[in-house]
Amino acid sequence: MSITKTLSPTDTKLARIAWLSEKDHNRTFEMLMHHVNEASLTECFRMIDGNKAKGIDNVSKKEYGSNL
Repeated sequence: MSITKTLSPTDTKLARIAWLSEKDHNRTFEMLMHHVNEASLTECFRMIDGNKAKGIDNVSKKEYGSNL
């Protein structure tokens, strides 16, 4: 029995970008900013391991999350 991972909309979009890039190594992507939105940023935040060292701005995940 295998475990199936449910893909989020962000995962799906990133997988498509990766697939397109892999298919054509000369392809350039000029307009990706529309993929960055509140939902994708929140999802990325949740994926961050809170036990890692603080970032370059010296803010921990917990401190950053308090302002979300």
